[in-house]
Amino acid sequence: MSLDLSDEQIKSIENKLNEFFSYMKWTNIRINLGKKKFKHKLKRLSLREKEGRNEEFFTENMNKEGNYFVVSSKNYSQ
Repeated sequence: MSLDLSDEQIKSIENKLNEFFSYMKWTNIRINLGKKKFKHKLKRLSLREKEGRNEEFFTENMNKEGNYFVVSSKNYSQ
C-alpha cells in the first residue's frame, strides 16, 4: 500500500506518533522524512530524521501480525 501524502500531512502523522510513543515511554523513536521512503527492509522502522541522519527502531522483540508489528507486554518488566 502506498499513500501520496503532503509534507503537512506527514508532519501531522509524525507529531501524533511522537506523542503516542512519548506516552508509551519509549525513546529514540523517529519518523523518516527522507525521500527513500519505501526502500527500508521490514526488520527496521525508521521513524524521524534528526540532524540529517536517520535513527532507527528495530523490531527484534516484535511479531508481525498482518501488516503491523506488535509487541507483547511480557517483553517489559514492571
